[in-house]
Amino acid sequence: RAVVQNTPRCPVEYSSTICYTIDQLTVPGTVSSNKTVVCQNDNNNGVLTLTGQTGAVVRWEQNPGNQGWTSVGNGGNTTYNFAALVMRTCFRAVVQNGVCQPQLTNEVCVDVDAPSGGGNLTITTPNPICKGGNGTIQLTGQFGNIVTIARQDPVGGAWSDIAGTAGQTQHLFNNLQNAVAFRVEVKNGVCPSAFSNTVTVNVVDSTIAGTLSQAHEICADQNRQPLTLSGHLGAVLQWESSTQCSPFVPQTTINNVTPTLPGGPLTQTTCFRALVRNAPCPQAYTQPVLVTVKPVTEGGQITAAGATTICFGQPTGNLTLQNQVGDVLFWQRVPAPASNFQDTPGAIVQIPNINPFHSEASLTQSTCFRAYVRSGNACTERFSDPICVTVMSEVAP
Repeated sequence: RAVVQNTPRCPVEYSSTICYTIDQLTVPGTVSSNKTVVCQNDNNNGVLTLTGQTGAVVRWEQNPGNQGWTSVGNGGNTTYNFAALVMRTCFRAVVQNGVCQPQLTNEVCVDVDAPSGGGNLTITTPNPICKGGNGTIQLTGQFGNIVTIARQDPVGGAWSDIAGTAGQTQHLFNNLQNAVAFRVEVKNGVCPSAFSNTVTVNVVDSTIAGTLSQAHEICADQNRQPLTLSGHLGAVLQWESSTQCSPFVPQTTINNVTPTLPGGPLTQTTCFRALVRNAPCPQAYTQPVLVTVKPVTEGGQITAAGATTICFGQPTGNLTLQNQVGDVLFWQRVPAPASNFQDTPGAIVQIPNINPFHSEASLTQSTCFRAYVRSGNACTERFSDPICVTVMSEVAP
């Protein structure tokens, strides 16, 4: 107010009173956020809070992608809820206390991570593989960091992480005994993990060559028996033959892809085997089987070391079988003539002698001899040509 006096003789008078209000300077305070990174296209809401300010919030502002500040309103509130951010966005508040100059708070920026991308997982080696085999899987096109590679063994079971695979885009698997599934977990920033597609590595049992039917023997004028493969696992690729079993050389390919090799003529002893493969496993040969071919039996001819006419009671001398093909099973004799072998079979005497020679210590009547011959076990037996020893009658004294 003012004090007024017109003259010293006049009384003092007072003017009316006027008051001034002084506002404190604006203090913008500090903005903080409960989230500094959110995931795009996710539930990425958050809360900004202003503390320590002197004055009222005039408005909140945002600056998405550094494109410039714009008002988002919300004046009078010390909190601001943000949501649906698609890019890095900075926020601030404008604070004013009374008539004092408005002030800007600090800037708080919220980063936005792109969603995790699981990528595309492929098997870069042949599939299926052979039991106990190995191979490689490769991840491409992922977005984010690889958390782990997981496997499902057996397929349909629980997933288990493979130790030491974080950050790896490639994985070498080995010694698989059954089908196994793989997938990769990828995570970008704060976004939820994403999984790649699942790939399954199939496993095929190892080739089993199997067993060929039993070795056998045939005669040169007979057909070989069919050979049958059993107990095998895989497809028959071909059959092979050779004149020797070990080593199996030289070999001849037989274009037959069935488990049975039909019978047929065979002129010499031959080994056979089958080649089997359960793809993709390595092929395997059966053990060879031997088909023995024996020549057709030839009975041969008998020759006498001495005379074929002897005196009563004298020995015959050695009778030797020649030009026979096969082994002697026994000898026979019959009283002469040789036609008695056919005409009087009851008179035939079988001699247990398997040698290609025979002799009698004393012969008292004219007698014919022959040998019974067989080549191997499969050929037909044959008799040799007979030989007759004539015995002269005993001379009377």
